[in-house]
Amino acid sequence: MPDRLGALALALFVAAVAVAAATVTLIVLNPPHANGTGPSGTVHVANFPTSYSGNFALTTRPPETPYGSELEVGADAVIASQYEFEVGNYTAADAGMTVRVPGVAVTFPVAGGNVTISNKTALYTVNGPSWQGPFSLPTTPLNHSAIFLNGAGDHVAFSSQTLAVMTSRPWNTTVLAFRWNWTLFTGTPNDPVVSSGPLDSASNQTVVPDELVAKEASNLLNLHAGQSYSFCFNGNDIVGRTFSLHATVAKGTYDFFQVNETVPASASLPVCMTLPAVGNLSEVGQSVGLRFWDYQSPDQPGFTPLLLFSYNVNVTAPLAGNGASQVFGLPFATFAGYVSAAAVAGILLLAALVVARRRRRGGAPTAADRPTP
Repeated sequence: MPDRLGALALALFVAAVAVAAATVTLIVLNPPHANGTGPSGTVHVANFPTSYSGNFALTTRPPETPYGSELEVGADAVIASQYEFEVGNYTAADAGMTVRVPGVAVTFPVAGGNVTISNKTALYTVNGPSWQGPFSLPTTPLNHSAIFLNGAGDHVAFSSQTLAVMTSRPWNTTVLAFRWNWTLFTGTPNDPVVSSGPLDSASNQTVVPDELVAKEASNLLNLHAGQSYSFCFNGNDIVGRTFSLHATVAKGTYDFFQVNETVPASASLPVCMTLPAVGNLSEVGQSVGLRFWDYQSPDQPGFTPLLLFSYNVNVTAPLAGNGASQVFGLPFATFAGYVSAAAVAGILLLAALVVARRRRRGGAPTAADRPTP
């Protein structure tokens, strides 16, 4: 009986090993994708989850001393950072592809706040299957002493600031992998250079970029109170895509306002979307936040929103002759109120002067004072 039990246990062990090996083989040959969507495969295994919203956010440990304690630097410290990207599953069709990387930012946690370095939006042309770059952010002098925090929850972040990367290829047909590093030149003899490490060993993240959309330069950065706002854009392949324009305010009667539009085949470029009277959402001197989204596959449950543009519009004084006329810089109603009050005060003053003049003449008015009919 013991021999039979031993043989049975051995058979179960061998079967379990065989099942485990088969499972690992299937996973390696058929890697899963988030939500079951997205182009398959990438050149490198990502260390951060793939972003189907087209944006990226990677983190590293913050600067610290060789002993693992907080690093204190003087005003002569300098921060440098750079990044690269690579096309996953590169094919000949990707050669010459345009890649639009939105303004990126690197943020370091320091005592009392953060130190941030950033870069403007940039356009690149893919010239092969290898890593493209490196592309450097502006080297930034610190100009003040600082203590870099290195607690359990502290990290240095590199991100596209929630904005989506865009390419000249249709959405969901390619992936891009991003990686980065930073270097801190401390300016001190003991710790002259602190770095997150070389790029070729850096963690990376893959993103599914959106297809290029261009914002018209004519879009206003100032808005008169009570005025509607039009956002105009164009692109080579925008017909049939659904876009959403949002307005948000920190204060005011409304917190949120939006309009959605699917671009028809008959549309002419540029396409403009209008938020009516969005200038009423905020007071003069404040700002309205404009956010422009692309809703990919809007007819499917769980469509993917990609934030393409984000900026603030300043609210200025009402525009004269547009339902909010001004006189000497004042709204017409306010000016009219001042004029009415001044007129009443003038009449009362004139009456008081007449009464005072008659009293000086000796009392009540006589017949000579009355006007001759």
